[in-house]
Order: sequence, then structure tokens, then C-alpha cells
Amino acid sequence: MMIVKLYKTRDPRLFPRNAGYVAKAQPEGRTILLNGVDFQFRSDLDTRILRKDNKFNLTTIFAHELGHCFGLADLDNNPQVKSVMSGANIFAGEAETPTESDGLNFLSVLKKAITGSGPGVFEPRECAGLRMPRSHRR
Repeated sequence: MMIVKLYKTRDPRLFPRNAGYVAKAQPEGRTILLNGVDFQFRSDLDTRILRKDNKFNLTTIFAHELGHCFGLADLDNNPQVKSVMSGANIFAGEAETPTESDGLNFLSVLKKAITGSGPGVFEPRECAGLRMPRSHRR
């Protein structure tokens, strides 16, 4: 079981004003939080464009956040690797869907035991998430 929660009122511990977080996940956990205060979402399967009509594609966001739930880290510090686990790649239009390297990384985490936290458990200090680069914020 997974818990996905859409926040429509600001919780400053989770989504501080102007921090740019579109969504967050509990690493090796079963909880994904969506920032519905600052962002709007769409649910079509057109992953070629992250932001269309000022709405963010949930398929891309969930691919990134599910990676965190399974224990994958953000890869923003390695520009050579194109990955849905890189917010920079996602916002630059270079990895709106999982890449081959994402598939290989996902296979590697499936080979290990994932203990993680239970559904609905979220510790803000331990969270990971998709954060819009300042250059993309409007």
C-alpha cells in the first residue's frame, strides 16, 4: 500500500514558500506528497512535456518519487547521466520518462531488501523530492 497526499493548504515544514518543491517522498517508504498549493497537475500520458498549460505531468513526477520510495537518490550532481531521478534533467526536458540507466538502477534496488517506513509515515528531515530549479520558477 502507498499513500499519496495532495496538499491544498501550505504546511511550511513540508513545502516552504518559494522552495520550489513540486513533490516529496519518504526514501524507502510508502508515502508521496504533492504540492498542490504552488503547482497544478495533469494526468495525461504525454510525458514529452513536463509542463503543459502550466500543469505538471503526474506520470513524470510519480516516476521520480517512486524511485525515492524504492531507495533511489537524486542524481543532480552527475550531469553525464540522463535520469528521471535528476530534477535538472526533468526540467531541461532531457529525462521526462525513465531512461535505460534508471531501469538498471531500479533493477539493482529490487535485488535488495527494502525495509522503509510504513504507509503515511513521513519524516520531513529525511525526505527527498522533485525541486524545480530557480531558473524554471515563474
